[in-house]
Amino acid sequence: MSYLRFRIDGAIKQPLPQAVKDALPAIRAKILQLKNYCEKINAGLPNEENTISFKQHICRHDEGGACDSEVDII
Repeated sequence: MSYLRFRIDGAIKQPLPQAVKDALPAIRAKILQLKNYCEKINAGLPNEENTISFKQHICRHDEGGACDSEVDII
């Protein structure tokens, strides 16, 4: 069986624009809906892939610092 697999990575400079702040609750709700359909590839096998990961973190590389720890966004 094949899978439709997504990998999305984006960085938005802070402070976040108001339009982004306003859109985040709806975006998170849609991600939660999508997450309900996701499953791990090869679940239970030695080559299992965790393909259910929706995380965010604060990146400080442009300031010469380390990133904050990743947290689940939903």
